Amino acid sequence: LWEPVDLPVWRGKTGLKKESSLTDYDDQYYLVKEEVTHYGATKLILKDKKSGKIVEKVKGE
Repeated sequence: LWEPVDLPVWRGKTGLKKESSLTDYDDQYYLVKEEVTHYGATKLILKDKKSGKIVEKVKGE
C-alpha cells in the first residue's frame, strides 16, 4: 500500500521544459535514427513533424 509523501521543502528544479533530442532532417521530418543494413544500404527512420507518424526510408531512393 502506497501513501503520499508530504515534503516540507522541495529542492528539485522547477519550470524545466522537456528537451527534444530529435534532429531536423528537412522541413517535414525529424531524424530519429540512421542505420546501415547488412547489405550496405543506409536506412533512415524519420518522424513527421505534424502528425508524429514514424516513416522508414532507404537513402538514395
